[in-house]
Amino acid sequence: MATRVIVYDERIAAAFLPGGSIAENVSRIGRINRDAAHHYVPVRTGATKASIYFRVYPSGKNHFSYVVGTKISYAIYPLAGTTGPIHANNGGLLWVRPHPYSHFPFRTQKGFGGRTPVFSVSGQKANDWLGRSLYVTLKSQGL
Repeated sequence: MATRVIVYDERIAAAFLPGGSIAENVSRIGRINRDAAHHYVPVRTGATKASIYFRVYPSGKNHFSYVVGTKISYAIYPLAGTTGPIHANNGGLLWVRPHPYSHFPFRTQKGFGGRTPVFSVSGQKANDWLGRSLYVTLKSQGL
């Protein structure tokens, strides 16, 4: 007994077009990754969290990719960490913002604006919130 297989190339090609089922699945996983990144990003002012985005783009024939990122230029510092001590660029003092941004209390003296002058600050350890969000996304998809 013979078996006949019919391949509809146009249906396969349509699945890879923007708006096709493959593109929609990649978009769904990108949204899950973006939402996980919103959960794991360290928040002080909320600017980094608010700037997290994802984008899906075709990256070859029958292939889609997505990017999750942030548009804030300083997002690399909490992600990769910094090494200390950190000094002011002009050789003067750093004006450090009070708690909750640092361990320094709010200063009530006139002219300080609540900030504390220091010669240097130590660095911060890395917090790979973006890698953690990818791990959670892949685990949730059974990958």
